[in-house]
Amino acid sequence: MAGVIEALARFGLSRDEQIFFGVLALNTILTLLYLLLSLLRPKERRGSSLLRGFVMLLCPVVAPCFFLLSWAFYRLFLHRPVDLADVIFSKEHVKTYLKADES
Repeated sequence: MAGVIEALARFGLSRDEQIFFGVLALNTILTLLYLLLSLLRPKERRGSSLLRGFVMLLCPVVAPCFFLLSWAFYRLFLHRPVDLADVIFSKEHVKTYLKADES
């Protein structure tokens, strides 16, 4: 990151502008790496990876943080085996005595 900021200093940009363009450059590099790695995934997931890459390019800092935190929350709280002990797989039909309009 420091090398990018030093390279931008040659263009006569202020320190804030250098940091801004450095973050944009870093984001673009990381997004391109993400897109290249997504090409190695199965074909079913390529569409969602391309959409995520597009969002990461449009929203430089917020989108990668959002995707990372949503993945972390999923892994921490929702990624548990499902307990199917309470589920009934009966094919028996239930006969209703009241029609929908009757009370």
